[in-house]
Amino acid sequence: DSYWLTNPAQPITGFARIIGDENTERTLRTRQCMTQVLDRLSGKDGLPGNKFSMKNLQDIALSSQLHSEKLARAAVLSDICSLPGAPTSNGAPAQTAEACEVLKNWDGRANLNSVGAHLWREFWKRAAGNPAGLPIGFPSQLPALWTTGFSSTDPVNTPRGFNARNPQMAVAFGDAIAAVNASGLGFKRAFGDIQFSNEHRKVRIPVFGGTDPEGAFTIVKTDALNKNGYGVTYGNSYIQTVTWTNDAKPLPIAEAMLTYSQSTDPASPHYDDYTRAYSKKQWLRLPFTDAEIAQQQISKTVLTR
Repeated sequence: DSYWLTNPAQPITGFARIIGDENTERTLRTRQCMTQVLDRLSGKDGLPGNKFSMKNLQDIALSSQLHSEKLARAAVLSDICSLPGAPTSNGAPAQTAEACEVLKNWDGRANLNSVGAHLWREFWKRAAGNPAGLPIGFPSQLPALWTTGFSSTDPVNTPRGFNARNPQMAVAFGDAIAAVNASGLGFKRAFGDIQFSNEHRKVRIPVFGGTDPEGAFTIVKTDALNKNGYGVTYGNSYIQTVTWTNDAKPLPIAEAMLTYSQSTDPASPHYDDYTRAYSKKQWLRLPFTDAEIAQQQISKTVLTR
């Protein structure tokens, strides 16, 4: 996003609008990114210390946290899940008990072992799409999505206060339940059974990560939910983490991922090699010194006249 909040404590202002806007609401994904950094520097993220190492940077970057979950799940569980049956947009009540139990036990992330992430995605895209999908007859002036609106003096933490008592939120939840039921996948499937690489179809490769509207830093875009799950069409691509040796003359240490693999040829062994590694969150150490390059050398070709 914009240069404006590169450091939220010292906003950057006064540059041309063409390279970014100022004093405007940030996306949930941007807020998640900033929150991850601020929580690391304050030590509030539950990890040791209050600085970044290569290891915790890698863990945080691929943690598949969802900012929408942080802002809204508690209100959903307390307000919408107290209803006997959340209404759907066609007026029929949805059975909420099983869905709410799954969300209650969900780890709040979109990792391969997360159970409930697909239900949250289906809910959130409907809730954030307010007022799309409302049945005829609902009031034209509905309460807002948030109880506290955006403030340019607190851009990381606003808007906030998910308004679960907005009647459309219950409708969004009911419709999400109906969408999951229609897919035939059920509520209690691990996310690794649901989201997969759409490109690599011969052997299904599970892919972690959430969408931009959900407030995911670990990002994907997917096809709509169907009986096969979510086919990933876009997402994280080249990722590199770098640190340095603790020597008098420090050398760089770099580890990276190329999520879509190294070849577009289905016959190549590199067609899906790093998609598989990415699925397992396996980073590749990049060679830098002559010795490291020699160790990883596969072949050598000398061109002469």
